[in-house]
Amino acid sequence: MASDKEEQQKKTLKATNTSPNGKDSPKSNSNICKKQFLIPAFAFIVAFVALGIAAYTLFLNTQLNQQINDTQNNFSQRIQQVVQKQTQTQELITEKTNYAEEAQNQFQIKFENLSKQLQNAINQKFYQNQDWLLLKARYYLELAEINAHWSNGTDSTIALLKQADSLLKQLNEPKILNVRQAIAKDIAQVQSLPSVDVAGLLSQLDAAQNSIENLSIPLLRNEKVPPTENETSPTNNTPKWRTHLQNSMGVLEKLIVIRRHDQDIQPIMSPLFEAILKEKIRLNLQEAQWAVLNNNQNVYQLVLKQAMSTLKNFNEKSTNTSALVKQLTELQQANVNQKRPEPGTALPMLNELIDNKKASIGPSVNEEQGGNQS
Repeated sequence: MASDKEEQQKKTLKATNTSPNGKDSPKSNSNICKKQFLIPAFAFIVAFVALGIAAYTLFLNTQLNQQINDTQNNFSQRIQQVVQKQTQTQELITEKTNYAEEAQNQFQIKFENLSKQLQNAINQKFYQNQDWLLLKARYYLELAEINAHWSNGTDSTIALLKQADSLLKQLNEPKILNVRQAIAKDIAQVQSLPSVDVAGLLSQLDAAQNSIENLSIPLLRNEKVPPTENETSPTNNTPKWRTHLQNSMGVLEKLIVIRRHDQDIQPIMSPLFEAILKEKIRLNLQEAQWAVLNNNQNVYQLVLKQAMSTLKNFNEKSTNTSALVKQLTELQQANVNQKRPEPGTALPMLNELIDNKKASIGPSVNEEQGGNQS
């Protein structure tokens, strides 16, 4: 900028020297003054703009540096987080690895113990085929005893006893023969028990319930059966005077009413009361069915007795009523109590035999285990 000013001053001096006459000097001086004023102003503006650009550039540089610092800080924080997570992951992996190694060691120890136990079990003489047959036979005998106590039927109990006998049949020992004889006695005892025909009793009671609807109420004593045509219409052989006499007697019967008060007056049974009585009998028969299924002789006799007393309210001379009374009387003679067999002696004998075998095998097994440990 200083070199530009010197060049302009030289130009102005040359211009003053070359002017031909002195008249133009004031104008040239004014132009020179104007030029001298514009040049510093223009230089000042240029300098101000340059300063603004420099300030703006400095501001942008400051912001850029701040953004770079923020980015570096964020990046450092993320790196720290990643390092922390990596450390935690490494610790977790180490912990899992230690746990897996410990579990593997425990599993190895258990596997070795199991192998030893299995080897000992294989060496034991108790786990032979004959001994398993004894255990199976004992299981069937226990099932037979439970079934005989809780079940009303004897077929399943006999089948279980026979199954136990078929298993013991494969063994040839004197003590086994004693157990089989006890099983045979138990089978004979169960077969000798009287059986209750549950299905037959239930079907008879069901048939009795179906016949309840055929019951009829009793007629009043004053009611008479309407005369038939043979009684009302005179025959050709009857004399006329007898016919007229009968007609006259009929008219007199309608005019004169004879009442007797020496007998109890029975009330007329309403249809609702009749339905209630029938439903009561039906409920009694259903209770009898329940008593048959539960082997309750007392309830069975009680409800049949109540049904018989309720039947007296119906027409006892009716054929349906008489048939139902006869059927209930026959059902009263039935015995619904199923006798249960007493516990047999086969199971205790077999348990004693198995215990004796265990006691005889125990010392030999202990000797084998001591040899394995040494």
